[in-house]
Formats: sequence, C-alpha cells, structure tokens
Amino acid sequence: MNGRNYISLTLLQPGVSEHRSKSQGNETIGTWFSSNGAPVRSNSYLLDGAPMQSYGGSNTASMSGGTLGIEGIREYRVITSGFGAEYGMTMGSQMMIVSKGGTNSFHGSVFEYLRNDNLDARNFFDLKTERTPGRLPEFKRNNFGASLGGPIKKDQAFFHMVYEGFRERLGVTKISDTIPISARPDLSRVAPVVRPLLDLYPAPNLPGDRYTFPFSQPTREDYGQARADYTLSDQDSAFIRYTTTSAERVEPHDFQEYTTARASRGQWTTLAENHVFSPQPAEYLSFLIQSHQDLHHRPIRSHRSPVFASAWTSHGCDQCWRIHGLRIGRAEFESAEYLQLE
Repeated sequence: MNGRNYISLTLLQPGVSEHRSKSQGNETIGTWFSSNGAPVRSNSYLLDGAPMQSYGGSNTASMSGGTLGIEGIREYRVITSGFGAEYGMTMGSQMMIVSKGGTNSFHGSVFEYLRNDNLDARNFFDLKTERTPGRLPEFKRNNFGASLGGPIKKDQAFFHMVYEGFRERLGVTKISDTIPISARPDLSRVAPVVRPLLDLYPAPNLPGDRYTFPFSQPTREDYGQARADYTLSDQDSAFIRYTTTSAERVEPHDFQEYTTARASRGQWTTLAENHVFSPQPAEYLSFLIQSHQDLHHRPIRSHRSPVFASAWTSHGCDQCWRIHGLRIGRAEFESAEYLQLE
C-alpha cells in the first residue's frame, strides 16, 4: 500500500480496473477505478454504514491524494457485483468498512515509515543544470502515527483512538518556455510600465529557450478517529464515532514565483444503536449526522458538497448549529440517506 492508502487494495479485486487518464484538479485526486465497466463515479464507500465520499463524489481521498486510517479499521470488504438490497445508490461497487473498537484489554500501536529518493530512478525530464545539479529532485515521505484502545468500564464501555500523519516533500521537475535571450530588448528602450512584466520571465537555462527550476512540493495530512462503545444489555449496544482529516498541498506553476495551495478538510460522525431481536442477524437503526468541508485554491473559497453535506463559507454560515455561541456545522437531512434501517 503506497502511502498506507488502503483504497489501493480494491484494485486487487477481479473486474476492477484503475482509471489513470484523468485531468489534474481538485476533483480528480486519489484512486479512481471502474468496477466491471461501470462509471468511475459509481462506487460507494461506507464507514460503519455511513457514506464517506469526498465532495467530488468519486472516492474518499483528501488533498494529499490518499486515504489514511488503516489503524482504525477492523473489517474491510468490497463487493463488485450481485450485492443485496441493503446496498444501493451506485451500480459499480460497494465498499464496506467497519471501524475498530476497544476491548477488555488495552492494545495499541506506534509506527513510522520513511520513503526517500535514494533508490529511485531518474525521470527523463530531470535534467542537470546549475540550479538542479543533483541526480534527481529530492523526495522524502513520512507516514507516522499511533493507536490506543481499551476498556473504560470492564464488559460495558470501551474506547479506541487513532492518529495518522503524512508529510511529503516531493521534488517536482517543471520545464517551461521563456523569452529567448535574443528576443530580450534593451530595457532603456522599453516603457517603464512594461519593464516589471519582462522581469517576471527568467532567462533560459536549458537548450531550446526553456527554463527549469527546483521545487520541493510540500504535502501534509493529519487524520484522527475516536470511537466509544457502550453495552446497555445483552440485546442492546451503542457506539459513537468521530473521524476527521485535514490536508494541504502546495503546487508549482510554470515559474517558481507562483504557487497554488490546495486544502481539504473532512469530518464524519456516526451514532448507532443496535438491538438484537433474536440470535439471527441483528436489526438496528443508525442515526447519521455528517458534514464535509472543502477548501480549494487560496485565498480559500468554499463550495457546497453534493454528497450529504454542506461546506462552510468563508464569511459566514446560513442555518449553522450553535452551542453557547460556537458554530459547529450544518447538515441537510433526507430520510433515505440519513436514517437507515437494516
């Protein structure tokens, strides 16, 4: 799993093919795939029975391009065909994920993974210049985190918490056309108002009047999840889970003076109560409250999510929930999407 992105495990399923020929943008990040020829947006992702797609509706990736949280997963299943009536809304595949809960014994983990460019091959366009003398651009990625779970009250109340961090410095090779030396006029003959514009174009440092520069593209993501379980009786149990992720990436343009900062933030909350009527499979009612917040090009612009949520606005919020003056979110409810009876 490259970058501990567990969504890549789906590509091992028969009939699943990855979609690579997509344009770069906020809505096309992450792993895109088709299940048995269905559209790439026709895949459902359920965490504890709750939808967890990003605002584009195609996958669960953050702005880092991956999906963290494998330390908080107990079960993971993908159905690519012939799924039952309890699943719906998409015709491609159904991905069911069950979060990890605590037990009567304390358990946890601590991890750190490092990947760098020491054994990487050189890209065809990684050309050596005075500004880029190295064999290839620098690359460094760190995946780290910890988890802890255990009892709050033996045989009755339990907890489980997860934190995962992602830090990456990716050397990006940018090659751009610039103004040739022979075409640069004598600045004394140029109008003063135009001179600052000409200075924005650097002198070529590659053959063919091209220009390259080193750029270390920084990406960071912080993921957290907390779950609490409570056993009311032999027939009734309940849990509440909160999941959040925040990511940011700074990307270069054709010239080093210009960059774009892209950011994303997601929050999901699930509250469920399970009642066992018989030793047969349990029947339960899940109340789902979800909000998803997406930030794009800086300065931050807010967009409304088409998937079960509303995004914040940068200057205010309509119909926000408030507790003692604290703005905590806005949700839009539809009975078929937020109240599920299984």
